[in-house]
Amino acid sequence: MRMTHNDVNEIDEEVEKWTNENQVDDIEEVDDVIGINKRKKRSKVWDEFKEVILPTGKKKGECVHCKKQLLIGVTRATTQFKRHLDRCAARIRAIKKQKILHIENSFSQSSQDGGMLTTFKYNHQKVREIIAHYILINEKSFSIVEEFGFNLILKSMSPFFVKYSRATTRNDVIQVYEREKKIEECFKGH
Repeated sequence: MRMTHNDVNEIDEEVEKWTNENQVDDIEEVDDVIGINKRKKRSKVWDEFKEVILPTGKKKGECVHCKKQLLIGVTRATTQFKRHLDRCAARIRAIKKQKILHIENSFSQSSQDGGMLTTFKYNHQKVREIIAHYILINEKSFSIVEEFGFNLILKSMSPFFVKYSRATTRNDVIQVYEREKKIEECFKGH
């Protein structure tokens, strides 16, 4: 018995139907009747490209950011897609606009609300100033900034935190103290 082209198409359709019904998505390699291997898309570029089939039957990958279409070759290599993502202006703009969300708490003790949702940008100078205020208000030693637990707390709150020495802390506390002293003198004069 000789198989015709229609027989092969019918077998392909039945295999595809059975595969879809039985949800065989995680097979790494499936042999087609004709001998062409269908492989699972493993590259990360497919997170940012979608496969489009043109009316001519050609397959192209469309960038989800700029909608540019690149031809999917016979080898299904993804180098051109990676190169495009490195240079895609729409993707670069989207990445630069992405910010970290942060809930800003009010420091009044009577406040019952959870705070206000804002975007966050880490400011190491501001963190150092707040630590200097903490040391002044609570009369802590400068060496607290070198303690393992203190640094662990700060690092867990912000992965951007960089520890610094007690000498730097001493200079920060002196600057904060001098600034507070000048402000107090200004108010006494009026």
